[in-house]
Amino acid sequence: DDCKPTTINFNTILDAWAKSGGGRQAAERAEEILEWMDRLHKSGNPDCQPDTISFNAVIDAWARSGDRMAPHRAEQILDHMDELYRAGDKGKKPDV
Repeated sequence: DDCKPTTINFNTILDAWAKSGGGRQAAERAEEILEWMDRLHKSGNPDCQPDTISFNAVIDAWARSGDRMAPHRAEQILDHMDELYRAGDKGKKPDV
């Protein structure tokens, strides 16, 4: 059997980036990984769908980044998450 990444694996990595102290670069990398998860899921991997924890980790990465644009970017991500939830994706219910 192939060893495939799962949402849990990705969420662990997102959390590590959020807590890395890497500032804006870490937050941007966390966003890239979230987008990678979404692409993998859309291409047929059901085991790595971004969920509430994924989005929260990326929001946390921005919150910890110290970047001047962090509050704005975190709010944009939360808004996107809410849009997905309202469109029927119950796995992305905002809770932050």
